[in-house]
Amino acid sequence: MIEINGRKIGNGYPPYFIAEISGNHNGEKQNALDLISIAKQANADAVKIQTFTPDCLTLNSQKEDFVIKSGVWKGENLYQLYKKTMTPFEWHTDLFKHARDIGITLFSSPFSIKSFDFLKGFSPPVYKIASNEAHDFNLIENIAKEQKPIIISSGVSTLDNLKDAVNVIKNVGNNKIIILYCVSQYPTSISDANLSTLIDLKEQFNLDIGLSDHSLGHRVSNVATALGACVIEKHFTTNRNNGGPDDAFSMEPDEFREMTEVCAESFEVLGSVSYPTIEQLSSRSIFTRQLWSNTDIKQGDELNWGNVQSIRAPSKSGGLSSKEFNIVIGAKANQNIEQHSPITKEDIGQ
Repeated sequence: MIEINGRKIGNGYPPYFIAEISGNHNGEKQNALDLISIAKQANADAVKIQTFTPDCLTLNSQKEDFVIKSGVWKGENLYQLYKKTMTPFEWHTDLFKHARDIGITLFSSPFSIKSFDFLKGFSPPVYKIASNEAHDFNLIENIAKEQKPIIISSGVSTLDNLKDAVNVIKNVGNNKIIILYCVSQYPTSISDANLSTLIDLKEQFNLDIGLSDHSLGHRVSNVATALGACVIEKHFTTNRNNGGPDDAFSMEPDEFREMTEVCAESFEVLGSVSYPTIEQLSSRSIFTRQLWSNTDIKQGDELNWGNVQSIRAPSKSGGLSSKEFNIVIGAKANQNIEQHSPITKEDIGQ
């Protein structure tokens, strides 16, 4: 369990919903401010941004190695894409102030030591480590030393790499970790969601697990909630046709609100471990398997399957459970037993 601005997150607590606005502000600060407000109206618990400059992430190179070969950003030069999608450092003061003013948590993914050093000046309550940066152990160690909760995405990490990254965090005494299972495919097809991995991550790490969901709609998030995901992160936009870098696989406000409601129902359905007690069964109109007489039985008669029958009867009738047949069959009746009566301990002298 971790706590973000007083909100407990983890096993047994309602799912925590994060709206990732990334570059969907389209280079306009007012769009970023509006997205924060709209995310709050859509039931988001938090909004996540990204803190970087293009130089934090790549080289200003025109070589073929730095051109994206497939997916929604096919043909884009990395440096130019990051320049277009960055949330400028000079916006951060206004974004964090606006989030505080309207009462929603704002935090970010820093993508370099430089961006982390800048970001920590805003005292975010939690840090996110994107899956590509899960390989940057120097960055992870510096973030972990802040002793703030850390959310880390699996994405492009192998299991061994993810274990190493988590150990880097733990080795500085920070155990406030949530792993977000994600598939780095934009958008992620249903057939590639492989949510069984989410269950395996929980067993492998013994940590709370969430989902960074790049699929369209809320079906995958809903199933993940039912499997125990305590955090759901979705890319967020006002309109998928806005032309933003992540708009095509982002969730619109009405869809986001619907997702939070559906996932909240799934969480409620999970409930807690609950088995009925004898006392509860006895106080309710439930039929259980019991031993009853099917004829009049006189005192001293032997009880056998000819005069005793295992039937469904009201649990509060007091009849001996059918599982206790071995102390009933072959016993002598301790008193007269009327036909169609429950066999009790008193009837057999127990």
